Amino acid sequence: MRSSGIGVWSWDIPPNIVEADENNSVLFGVAIGQFLQTVEGFAALVHPDDRERVQQDVPASVEQGAEYNTEFRVVWPEGTVRSLATRGKIYYGEGGQPFRLTGVCWDVTERRQAEENLRAPPLKGWWRRGSSESCWQQPRMP
Repeated sequence: MRSSGIGVWSWDIPPNIVEADENNSVLFGVAIGQFLQTVEGFAALVHPDDRERVQQDVPASVEQGAEYNTEFRVVWPEGTVRSLATRGKIYYGEGGQPFRLTGVCWDVTERRQAEENLRAPPLKGWWRRGSSESCWQQPRMP
């Protein structure tokens, strides 16, 4: 898994302990071995605009008995913003109470940027072919 860039993580819900491998440290922009070990520490790494939704996705998955499946942005300590996807499975104890959420996480930044580029309005201009190269020219404004 190390060379794949996919991070593996587990959250023991009642004691609130998060365990994450080295790939998660890289994905979240923290030093290896320094991944925060509580769900609150994890939430602090999530982009502020995504944090509330991500925090609501877990209880929604538990209530519906569904796979945990979400995408969110993280903000690295130096300010870099990356987009991550995560999938997880919730495990329930004998009394039907959730006790563990285990899953994987990977970087989807390039895919998200490509999607944004496809939604962007097309540039106005034209291609002009020169003697040995082509170039883009903006239309002249009156």
